[in-house]
Amino acid sequence: MYRFVPPLPVANPRHTSKPCQRSDCEESTREGKPFCPQHVDHNPYAQHLLAKLEDLEREHRRVRLRGPAGVNLQGETCQEILRELGQQGRCSVARLAQTLALPYPLISSYVQALARSGRVVTSGFRRDRLQVQLSGGTPRSRRRGCIAG
Repeated sequence: MYRFVPPLPVANPRHTSKPCQRSDCEESTREGKPFCPQHVDHNPYAQHLLAKLEDLEREHRRVRLRGPAGVNLQGETCQEILRELGQQGRCSVARLAQTLALPYPLISSYVQALARSGRVVTSGFRRDRLQVQLSGGTPRSRRRGCIAG
């Protein structure tokens, strides 16, 4: 009769715990990370992301107050709008606001600033029918998220 001898346990580097790098914390970290879950915001990458989110919120606040004049044409929101229009083609501004999960008045200010700069073209006059597309492009209607004009 054969006996089963289990293999010796091998330390998995992902499951080794080390102390949190914050000097006043004695908690263990998870999966070899430098900070415990309570202090993960001290990680340089997390700080970078939080700073980007803060900058984005500051820009949105400025656009809410100043309208199209407060738009940073090189900012993340403008780039997202241009990326979305590049992928989807002509869309309503309302659909764009829904897709990007931003309020209609905020997106409308961005679209106005982009139109003034010549990067997009708008058509239609009513709020629910205002269309936007990249300037110089051919409309790609009836794709996901877009409507025919």
